[in-house]
Amino acid sequence: MEKLALNPEESGEKNQVCQRRRQNQSDPYGTSRILALMSAQAPSTIRHAPLDLWRIAEAFLHRLHDLFGAPQDIAAQHTLTRAAHKLMASWLSVGEALLRRLLLIEAAAY
Repeated sequence: MEKLALNPEESGEKNQVCQRRRQNQSDPYGTSRILALMSAQAPSTIRHAPLDLWRIAEAFLHRLHDLFGAPQDIAAQHTLTRAAHKLMASWLSVGEALLRRLLLIEAAAY
């Protein structure tokens, strides 16, 4: 039968083993380490789609903000009229198509 160590120095090694086990059980694949490394790296500035297309997309998003307001303002309204919803949905579908194409260009390069 194993004797319990009352001295913290004697039980230090066992505590480290238990701590590693707990850490591995909560994150068995080490994803927290991987995510920390990824966020520590500088963001990639390599673009495969022409910069002018990204600028057009940025200007479009700014235009949407100017026309309809911030997303939180739209959400705070709780309800939209049928006409307002139809107008907003048409603009959003065009913006979605534009951004999907840009992302497809970027993804195709890999």
